[in-house]
Amino acid sequence: MSKGKGIYDQLLKKTENIKPREQEITKEHRAPKSAPVMFMQGVQRIEAAEDQVDELRKQLTLIQSSHGICLDIPLTQLVEIKGRRRNLSAIEFEELKANLANNDLVTPITVRRVGADNYEIISGHNRVAAFKELNRESILAFVATTDENIAEINAFYANLFQPALPDYEKYIGFCVIQAQNKGISHDKLADLSGLSRSQVTKIMSFSHLPIQVHAMLEKNVSLLGANAALELSAFVKNGHAEIVTDAISKLANGEFDQKQAIKFVKSSLKIADNSASENTEEQNVVKNGDVTYCTIHMKRRKSIQIDFTSEDLASRAQKLITDFLNEQLK
Repeated sequence: MSKGKGIYDQLLKKTENIKPREQEITKEHRAPKSAPVMFMQGVQRIEAAEDQVDELRKQLTLIQSSHGICLDIPLTQLVEIKGRRRNLSAIEFEELKANLANNDLVTPITVRRVGADNYEIISGHNRVAAFKELNRESILAFVATTDENIAEINAFYANLFQPALPDYEKYIGFCVIQAQNKGISHDKLADLSGLSRSQVTKIMSFSHLPIQVHAMLEKNVSLLGANAALELSAFVKNGHAEIVTDAISKLANGEFDQKQAIKFVKSSLKIADNSASENTEEQNVVKNGDVTYCTIHMKRRKSIQIDFTSEDLASRAQKLITDFLNEQLK
């Protein structure tokens, strides 16, 4: 009997902090001494503990479904989506890697579950890349409960206010949002992003640039800023896409900076205007009956050329014109 009582004592000891559901220990209900009663009380405490565990599980499930959870995820289970990774310079990436080599990861990356075992990266691509180069096996990640479209938008907004994010990448992000929300206005984009309406308009001016320029920008997203894009897009709208493309090509080749590219376009257009003026000519024929006296050519709106039919007429006309101009200047 002493051996059986030892089992009950052990059971009571393991459940002593759990209150039975239906029976409270008071002065009137002192600890029972009979083995069957002690056993029943232990069973009650175990059932109460199981009920508490079930309730905690329900609460945890609710939290996970509404807010997500943090997990230490193997790097091999992470899936990178093209276009979401923020471009860092080689120096910036090495600085990030050095920081993570010597310090804990302060901010978890953000992912969403795809399939049974994989996780799609929403934010934190560069940190994952750094962990891979540091030969780490896993990384702390916040598992968000979101769909594909919202994940794409969240990935864009996570990078939007990063100082190093080029304006062209901001433009690409806004294009993704526009594709998912047909007809969305610049005002709405400004409200959603927190940028000013004017800044959104500058960023979206990239859409007016020629296809050839976009091809160059895809190779170097930092090639052109929003301010320059806005100014150059105005020339494109006025029918000067070829000159703008030529300027951006020189910019891409390192011949110009952005200000020089804009100046090149303006200078080219000025030369083009002058050439057009030079090629534009008005002619007036002065006759005396059927006899031609001279032909007057108006060029560039500031130049007059008079062709006479004889040297004598030219000499007399020169004197008359000189006398006329001197009279006008008095």
